[in-house]
Amino acid sequence: MRTLKDIEKRLAEIKEQLENDENADVNALEQEINTLTEERKALLQAADRRKKLLESIAEGRDAKVIDEFEAPSQNELKRRAEELYETGRMRISAAEARSVLLSTGTLAKPTSVSGITEPFNIISSIVDMVYVEDLTGVGSHKVAYMKSWQEAKDNVSPGTAPTTSDPVFRTAAINPFPMDVMTYVAKNLKKQTPLQYEEKIRRGALIALRKKMASWIINGNGSTQAYGIYNAVNTESEPEDIYETYLVAKDYDINEKTLRNIVFAYGGNENVVGNGPKLILNKMDLIAFGDVRGTNEKRAVYEITPDGSNPNIGVIRDGGLSVPYVICSDVTALTSSAKTGSARIKTMIYGEPYAYMLGLFGDYEIRVSEDYKFGEGLLTVKGEVMAGGNIIADKGFIVVTKKSNADT
Repeated sequence: MRTLKDIEKRLAEIKEQLENDENADVNALEQEINTLTEERKALLQAADRRKKLLESIAEGRDAKVIDEFEAPSQNELKRRAEELYETGRMRISAAEARSVLLSTGTLAKPTSVSGITEPFNIISSIVDMVYVEDLTGVGSHKVAYMKSWQEAKDNVSPGTAPTTSDPVFRTAAINPFPMDVMTYVAKNLKKQTPLQYEEKIRRGALIALRKKMASWIINGNGSTQAYGIYNAVNTESEPEDIYETYLVAKDYDINEKTLRNIVFAYGGNENVVGNGPKLILNKMDLIAFGDVRGTNEKRAVYEITPDGSNPNIGVIRDGGLSVPYVICSDVTALTSSAKTGSARIKTMIYGEPYAYMLGLFGDYEIRVSEDYKFGEGLLTVKGEVMAGGNIIADKGFIVVTKKSNADT
């Protein structure tokens, strides 16, 4: 294998030959120059890696990471540039970015362009926990559910027919409603830097739709939006609530009995339901659970453990009772709600998320157009979906509700 000295010597000979020999085979020499150049590049990269390996040994760094990657080739850089121009997107592997970060000796390079830093998560995980049904092509949908079983009779006199008792059935309506989000982005921004502006805007449209969907699942009114848990009713001529109300005093605050009272209120008189149900609450109430102290004022009554992979969910423990929770800012906080007033205040929700059906009457659609704001040099980004929802199981949720002044 040729050394750097051999390659440099041969390149000097070719240069002299091209300058002095008019009959030299230019094509052959050109091909040889390319081969020598690639060999020189490989040797220089190998020497650079050796240097970095020695530095890593001296500094105690992970040598494998530094040795694993090489700088992108000219073809790769060309491919990226073409991809950015044609699609508005450019991909740089995480491995390569990590290699550059670890192998440079500076904190930052002023000529580089980094990614776009995103804000904290704004979507409640309740969106991904409810039951989702594809209702594409359906105008409206009704789900039947059983409200109660028939009841047996005793002490029936001979010769007398017992009073009839039938199971009670109801239906919940899942009607489609439009949800839209629209924004604009400067058309020439993506040409100025390799940042993925358009991709961020597209993703932002989907995030906005999902954020609004979480709001519908909790607060939807059923007339211009899907039925939310707070307002879920059936299709009777005189609609009945499908959820169950758990009333607390108007001056009630979270205490050492709150969690078990909510859990034991769910599922009727014959059941204590574990595992599946979730406590859906405002972050302010989660803080209030953490603040509760027992007879030993320094010892917390509740142990709160956030999920390591999803900071929106976690578990609250009260002794042997473990209750999964979901943070949702659309839920009214029990701790900060007004203690007086003429109306009851609906706060925390406890139940099985699958008891709520989210009907999608078509896919989420994210579209980008140059037409509407063409003269202003803007791209229009529009996200839209047709969706509906309702509770589909009788008393599938209980809603912790503060009494009003009208309540005794």
